[in-house]
Amino acid sequence: MNPNPKETAEEAAKGAKDAGIAFPVLPDPKQEIASRLGVERTTEILVFDPARKIRYRGAVDDQYSVGNRKPAPQRHYLAEALDAVLAGKPVIAAQTKVQGCLIGKESPRRRPPPAALPTYHKDVAPILRKHCGECHRAGEIGPFALQTYDDAEGVSRMIGEVIEQGRMPLARRSQIWQVVERAAPHRRREVHHASLGSRRRPEGRSRPRPSRPPRRSTAIVGISALPT
Repeated sequence: MNPNPKETAEEAAKGAKDAGIAFPVLPDPKQEIASRLGVERTTEILVFDPARKIRYRGAVDDQYSVGNRKPAPQRHYLAEALDAVLAGKPVIAAQTKVQGCLIGKESPRRRPPPAALPTYHKDVAPILRKHCGECHRAGEIGPFALQTYDDAEGVSRMIGEVIEQGRMPLARRSQIWQVVERAAPHRRREVHHASLGSRRRPEGRSRPRPSRPPRRSTAIVGISALPT
């Protein structure tokens, strides 16, 4: 199932082909199925029995964790669940932790508030260009682009999580990180969500963008990529 409302059918098909997915992928652009099933992350797996009861929810295996990747999985959760269901037995590990990206949730567009309130183009875009844009663009190491309003809005929940956990931005002295660090722990999610648009910061009026820094080749050594 593909619940990404920002992705066209052609882009989804290409992504499935590039990932070597041979089975059908169900588009869910309005996220109706994902919401009804309570799916929160892109790599989440659900196993149903013949009565359509969820018997397993979680990861495919235990190979990935935040910032780490085992050479090979030690537990194959999905295979174990399928074997149990087919044998008519209970699934021992009926739920496991999923490490994929959070699914961006769509919300109704609202009328723009007064100009004095923060907007994406005036307040958020300069931060993203300064601290994120070099890697989060086509052909670079970032797993998704952060070049436009739609780019940022679609992954705003994931931006919130990686900032809260201190995984991004890589330079913790950045403007975003300073805002988060000044907040009390229980307020951090609210602070960075407001800063980056998870509360659907209005787009505002676009301004001429400064020229992008020249693209440089990126050598990656010893970095464990998480599935997205």
